[in-house]
Amino acid sequence: MSSNNAFSNSWKGAEKFGTTTVDAIAVPCTQKKYFIAIADRAIRGLSWARIYHYSLEYWVSDSSVPLYEEFETDEFREQYPESSRLKGVELLSKNGWSAYVYRFIPKVGYQWNIEKVNVSTIIYGSDGNSIMPIYQGDQQQVEKKWQSAMNFARGYKYAEQNGFNGNFKNWPNSVYIIGDDTNNSNTFVRLLVASLGLPMKEMNGFHPGRVALEPIRERYSAPWRTGTKPPSRPGLPK
Repeated sequence: MSSNNAFSNSWKGAEKFGTTTVDAIAVPCTQKKYFIAIADRAIRGLSWARIYHYSLEYWVSDSSVPLYEEFETDEFREQYPESSRLKGVELLSKNGWSAYVYRFIPKVGYQWNIEKVNVSTIIYGSDGNSIMPIYQGDQQQVEKKWQSAMNFARGYKYAEQNGFNGNFKNWPNSVYIIGDDTNNSNTFVRLLVASLGLPMKEMNGFHPGRVALEPIRERYSAPWRTGTKPPSRPGLPK
């Protein structure tokens, strides 16, 4: 048998078993795996309190990964050295805004008061310190699932989109209020995962926030940038 025939037969045999050949030596052919993961990190400035913030991330790896198993991101990269984060999405609180809020003041009664307010904002990025893969497949499958996640994020009615620049579309439901029984970043990710038809498993640590959305009941005026002249005080609410 000629060397050319030997190489040809080796290539065909390798192709049959999912390998490629180099100089007539068969070597495994690796296929990239893509996956979506819930990620979290300690809230900056509150790491001592062990309060954690969820996000969603899109990854690629050199092999399949276990689903619903939690990893520190650095540990995961050591175990899967060819892995990398491709995309992410999260809800963050943006400050720098003020609004009139209609509240009860002891010995005074209800009135409009100027308060600093934070705005729930959808950000297309993430830097989680831990991840928990929840869905994997080939690139086409995972990309389709990720696009569904992006559609949900862009249509989320309890936040503004990054770069809104004062053009509020969802106020006052987009107000960000710190607390356990509130709509927050963790609420967003829980609902985002559910919208994909995937089970939501809580990661280790305390992740405050509602499981289901509730409308904002407090009365707010339209916000303005803190430090600029406030508008006229609103009239009595109806």
